[in-house]
Amino acid sequence: MIALDSRQILDYLPHRDPMVMLDGVEMTVEPPVPLKGEECMVVYATLLVKETNWFFADGVLTESGLMEHMAQSVCVCIGLRANNEQHRAQIGYLAEVKNMTINRLPMAGEQLRTRVEVVALVDEAIVVSAETQVNTETIAKGMLTIFVPPVEEERRAQ
Repeated sequence: MIALDSRQILDYLPHRDPMVMLDGVEMTVEPPVPLKGEECMVVYATLLVKETNWFFADGVLTESGLMEHMAQSVCVCIGLRANNEQHRAQIGYLAEVKNMTINRLPMAGEQLRTRVEVVALVDEAIVVSAETQVNTETIAKGMLTIFVPPVEEERRAQ
């Protein structure tokens, strides 16, 4: 297992305060899933919701804030995956959000825990599932597709 604190997370995000929406990250490898037959890298990202958060309004973290937390969780997942495969991490672009469900918005003092798993790789697109919980209650989930263009050196080599 790999664990990142709030300082180390900045190595995987282009964001800086006050836009950083993560305060802890753990990466683990889960046992093979039936039918897939391979181990699965899973990232868990956390955020303690505070009234001082950039996206906090009317007593809750807004939809935009919840989505930003999930997108940053995905960003760190992709960066850790690149490091794990000995590739240089690079900036990705959110290309699609699909089947997103927000059951409720989190309040101040609640700890978000988002599980991110890569479910498909298609050329430069990485499809992930993300599920955010407070305690054991799922408050949001969906699929996100990130476009990661090849680095300039890789384009020249092709």
